[in-house]
Amino acid sequence: MPDPRDDVTPSTCPGCGARLDAASGVGHDERPKPGDWSICFRCARPLVFIEGGALREATAAELAGVDAETADALREAQAAIRSYHLPGRGPISRNS
Repeated sequence: MPDPRDDVTPSTCPGCGARLDAASGVGHDERPKPGDWSICFRCARPLVFIEGGALREATAAELAGVDAETADALREAQAAIRSYHLPGRGPISRNS
């Protein structure tokens, strides 16, 4: 299994400021490439990989144009992250 830090340039989430320096695939072990989707592990903001392995915020146009399968996967990941960060469940509350 590849190291989740390979091919990922440390970035800062534009929503919450979390340091993002690793990535893992959903259902696969592929390394991220430009245009691939990601989610901030802290605030669940949709992000997109860019050239060089860094992340940027997804645009409204990208979110509107996402296919149904990817949209479902993004919503599921966001729900899991938000659930994890509920008070008493994880290390970071939703309000921090």
